[in-house]
Amino acid sequence: MKRRELASLVGSLLLVLAGCSGPSVTSSDSSGIGDQPIRSAKEDIQQKKIQTLAAGTIIRASLQDSLATDKNKPGDAFTMKVVDDVKINHQIVVPMGSTIRGTVAECQRSGRVKGRAYMSVRFSELVLPNGRTYPIEASGASRLAPTTKKRDVLMIGGGSGVGTAIGAIAGGGKGAVIGAAAGGAAGTGAVLATRGKETGFPSGTTLSVKLARPLSLQQS
Repeated sequence: MKRRELASLVGSLLLVLAGCSGPSVTSSDSSGIGDQPIRSAKEDIQQKKIQTLAAGTIIRASLQDSLATDKNKPGDAFTMKVVDDVKINHQIVVPMGSTIRGTVAECQRSGRVKGRAYMSVRFSELVLPNGRTYPIEASGASRLAPTTKKRDVLMIGGGSGVGTAIGAIAGGGKGAVIGAAAGGAAGTGAVLATRGKETGFPSGTTLSVKLARPLSLQQS
């Protein structure tokens, strides 16, 4: 009798325990629950490694070698070194010492009678210290030589004055008129034989490279 009661009690206990255990969870279900947060974390880390400079961002850089209208031509390459760190949210994305490469876009020497010297440059690449190179679109820079009209007037007027003095000594009033004409012609000839001022960018010139389009950079 006691054995039957004991067996019945054990059976009832097993049924109660089975009911409390609840539905089983397969191994595939548990792995699926854990995968999603892990993938999101990896995507967040990858996203943080890419920083984008907005259009309008200015990168200041110093020219390594001089450029001049009397020695350069369109297509000549040049390099500049970035002089200030460029940051996004206090994080440096373009370190000082990075390289910017460019080429001479236009180069025109000054004329002997008219035409002022002119040079423009364009920027094409950004090279970070880690060796990564990125093509860039940015506004260029240009220089126009100053006018020489004042100098030309002085040269012609000076020649005329010297001619007048010499003519006056040689032949009085009539000689002064002839001397002035001859002196003016000589001054004009000097102007025609002399080019105007050249222009360009001396070595060490700091230029502002303003991005025309956003630039995404992969961070180490």
